[in-house]
Amino acid sequence: MKKQLRRLLPDAQSLRQRKGLGWLAPWLGREQLWYLSRHSVALGMALGVFFGLLTPFAQIILAVMAAIALRANVAAAALSTLVTNPLTFAPIYYLAYRLGNFLLGGEGGAGVSFSGDASWWSDLSGVGKPLLLGLVLIALVLAPLVYLAVSTLWRLSSAWAWQRRKARRQAL
Repeated sequence: MKKQLRRLLPDAQSLRQRKGLGWLAPWLGREQLWYLSRHSVALGMALGVFFGLLTPFAQIILAVMAAIALRANVAAAALSTLVTNPLTFAPIYYLAYRLGNFLLGGEGGAGVSFSGDASWWSDLSGVGKPLLLGLVLIALVLAPLVYLAVSTLWRLSSAWAWQRRKARRQAL
């Protein structure tokens, strides 16, 4: 599993050169933040998903700062913020709005109507609270699930590799 992750994850040098992350260079050089262990990668991915869902801007910077503070894998945190990208952004935010609207007791069918008059601004301002509630709930539920899924897959992958090595040794 480590070999596949090494190919997918960015290295320290590429993140140091990234615009906006240069000021984090002193911390990005710490070896423990790049170590590929079950806990550090799972925590990094959970942080990345959390900030990727919760914030529409500065996702990578916030995820990297949290990974540094919690000693998680920085590359996994940065890469997993891509959970929201141009293809997934609209469906995730629509789902978050619908969830928040449902929990706040909204009628569920109301939306923004761009009819050309000034009322669209009041319609748009009503989206904020349900959207924020939905995003927070999705992020709070999905981040721990990502941690558990990555941790479990890592453990299973290690167990399968150990079983294959054991079988090879017994075959000799």
